[in-house]
Amino acid sequence: MITLDLAALDAPRWVDLPRGVRVLIKPGTTPLMEAARMAAGKRLREMDEAVRQDKSLAMGLGFQILLEELGRYAIMEWEGVQARDGAALPVTPEAIAALMKHDEVGSAFFQAVAAGPEAVAAEGNASGPAPHGTSATGPNTAGGAKRSARSAAGRAPTSGKRRKASRAH
Repeated sequence: MITLDLAALDAPRWVDLPRGVRVLIKPGTTPLMEAARMAAGKRLREMDEAVRQDKSLAMGLGFQILLEELGRYAIMEWEGVQARDGAALPVTPEAIAALMKHDEVGSAFFQAVAAGPEAVAAEGNASGPAPHGTSATGPNTAGGAKRSARSAAGRAPTSGKRRKASRAH
């Protein structure tokens, strides 16, 4: 069972981030999250092949790009973001990208946007992801297999050659 607060589902909310930054964000709904993922995926596919070949670098850049796209879709207003001269910076794609390069800010922002699905899991009224990646956990109800499927079927390993099926006429 899931408990829905229909009034709050589409309501923007203020989130406090590190370094004195505060952002007004749209809820991390499925359309918002998927739009950001699609935009990030497109940008990743357009990257230089050499960058994409380095898996660690590509994953890091992929998360950075996802943060930027989530920011573009979710941030409506902010406080505590300023230029070097002390003037308040408006919310722009360039300013969002610069803000998300601060690891602690980007990580906290991601957690805040993704809090919608995680809040449901924290309520305990839905199956949350298990640490090892399955969608629901519970006790094992079956023991391990005593024999392999091949030996249980009475077949010995073959050389890999297949026999032609005989045709009955």
